[in-house]
Amino acid sequence: PEPASMFDFKSLPHGSGSWAEDVFADHDAGLARWRKDRMESLRLEAERAREDLDREQASIDALAAELAAAERLKDEVEQTQVAALRAGGAVRETAAAAAKRSAVAAQARDGFLEVERERLERLELETAQLAEHDAAAGERLAEVERLLGLYRDGLGLAIERVSPGTVRMTFTAVDAEDPEAAFSIVLGLSQEHGGYDVRDCAPALPAEQLAALAARLNGVVPSEAAALPAFLCALRRTFRSLAECRCSPAQHVAHG
Repeated sequence: PEPASMFDFKSLPHGSGSWAEDVFADHDAGLARWRKDRMESLRLEAERAREDLDREQASIDALAAELAAAERLKDEVEQTQVAALRAGGAVRETAAAAAKRSAVAAQARDGFLEVERERLERLELETAQLAEHDAAAGERLAEVERLLGLYRDGLGLAIERVSPGTVRMTFTAVDAEDPEAAFSIVLGLSQEHGGYDVRDCAPALPAEQLAALAARLNGVVPSEAAALPAFLCALRRTFRSLAECRCSPAQHVAHG
């Protein structure tokens, strides 16, 4: 519609009020349509703007969600790295502890093996010494028995085995008044000093005499061939002196 300033009111005929009303009505109707169209256009633009805003908000929300997910992933990665570092430290500590325990066990094993080796060496040495001692004792016992056999008949000597390495030697024909009287001692191999042990003398000789005879027997090399015969002869003479002293009190006084 044309602007109101260009409307010529003079051209309107007198008495035509209905026509003017029609003109104003058309003008108002056109203005109303224009307003309506304008409002519809604005509404559509507003809806499009709102839709655009909604899409932008959705994009912003999606981006925010992605950023939050990325942040959570970052935190998880950092936590995983920290856990990996801790696990690596624990593994290294465990490996170091295991290596230390292994070293201690190896040291203990070596010490035990060394002690066991020394013990075996001592045992072998003691076994060898014992075997050597037993062999020497056997040889000496065999020598004793051989020598005693030589003097059994000549000295009226009887030999009786009391225990391993120990014999009882009994003399007869010592006492002229009683040839069957027995004079005996027990002779054995000493485990303490390796010599001879003289004991259980019957009838009893004075302790100092018996000790002197034993000392004389052990004062020479035990394997010397003359040691035991000399001891037997000295012992028999001592027994004979004892028998003579018992038979003759006057002779006993003279010997004293």
